[in-house]
Amino acid sequence: MNTRLQVEHPVTELVTGVDLVEWQLRIASGQPLPLSQAQILQQASGCAVEARIYAENPLQDFLPATGRVLHMRVPSQRLPQSEVAVRVDSGVVAGSQVSAFYDPMVAKLIVHAASRPAALQALEQALRDFQVAGLPTNIAFLVHVVRHPAFARALPTTAFFDRHLDEILLALQQPATSAAGFSWHMQMALLCFLQASLPPSEGRGLWEGPRGSKEFRHFRVLRSQQVSRLLQVAARPVSASAAVQALQVTARHSAEDPSQFWLRLGGPEETDELSCLLQSCQLLSSNPDGSSVWRLSTELQGQLLHATVTLQPRPASSSLGPILQADVWVEGRTGSEPTHQAFWLPLHPSNSSAASSSSAVASPLLQSPMPGKVVKLAARDGDEVQAGQALLVLEAMKMEHVIHAPCSGTVRLYCEEGQSVSEGSKLAEIVPIQVSP
Repeated sequence: MNTRLQVEHPVTELVTGVDLVEWQLRIASGQPLPLSQAQILQQASGCAVEARIYAENPLQDFLPATGRVLHMRVPSQRLPQSEVAVRVDSGVVAGSQVSAFYDPMVAKLIVHAASRPAALQALEQALRDFQVAGLPTNIAFLVHVVRHPAFARALPTTAFFDRHLDEILLALQQPATSAAGFSWHMQMALLCFLQASLPPSEGRGLWEGPRGSKEFRHFRVLRSQQVSRLLQVAARPVSASAAVQALQVTARHSAEDPSQFWLRLGGPEETDELSCLLQSCQLLSSNPDGSSVWRLSTELQGQLLHATVTLQPRPASSSLGPILQADVWVEGRTGSEPTHQAFWLPLHPSNSSAASSSSAVASPLLQSPMPGKVVKLAARDGDEVQAGQALLVLEAMKMEHVIHAPCSGTVRLYCEEGQSVSEGSKLAEIVPIQVSP
């Protein structure tokens, strides 16, 4: 007899109304089964679907992530006057550490409704309402899965990901489907970034400059290639030169009401502006490492939007310098518009043109993303390798992860087969091929 509870047991419990853990305890104490199989089937109703939320990066071959959970907010467990039930099973809260020694599952999210379409619709909304910051998760990936026609309108088989995984991963790499959708998230990120940058001793508002002058700090926002799941964004003063494809964000405010302003995306030739009215910007929590969680409301184009924003320092980027990662959740997003987007903002904005280097070139230095063991070397020290070529295989969290060359060049190896490595250990380095002028 298999006495273990399967990880999907909440699905059975929500459909049948039976508490399986209670039954296990009753049976272990010698009590009889409370219901027969026929009685269970008679009282079963509706459809339940479970999604496992993991700390992992789908765009890096679902590489498990480790670190501290900066912010976590779960969806409402049961909607008032609704037949939809939402259940969250988790032992993780804000401040928890996701380590390399255990499964990186953050939570199980289960919904129950009268039918499968209703359950999938509720699951999508619950996933959009589930907020985790501090480390990457598969939440956006799960939203794309639930929305996929082959999953939503048909009964998927185990071949679903064989057929549709590449398509879903490609969709994850796309930015917001409209400039307006992008600007809503960017607006929230910039508001909190500006508010967080104000010295505590100063009582100035967001739009009030030195010596009481009214001004808005203009920003040039640089958009380059996708990095993991992040839309790489660098906030720079407008005067900074930049050779990359740029999205310039400028704003002007009302002289009568400093909380009212207009946002324009693009250069001087762009005439369309978004009308904004700041309602509130509240700091919910802050940490000694400089990370913070914000709650704000603003009116954009006459529509009142509410958002949660987290700001977290990240390791310095070769092209951006010290950066803050801004995670933004805008409530009420549906359809193809994402609820969550993440941006990189400079921790210390600089006027240096060198700091706004255009190319987001992959770093030639390869470090271990987590503690693990080198189980295979696919290249030898001194070999010439091509971008994307496999260099070594790292075993961590019961999985094997292939480390690829980020660019073409000569490889220098700093590890051996069978060697145990810690997170951040230098594994290899690529000396780029020098092209003669």
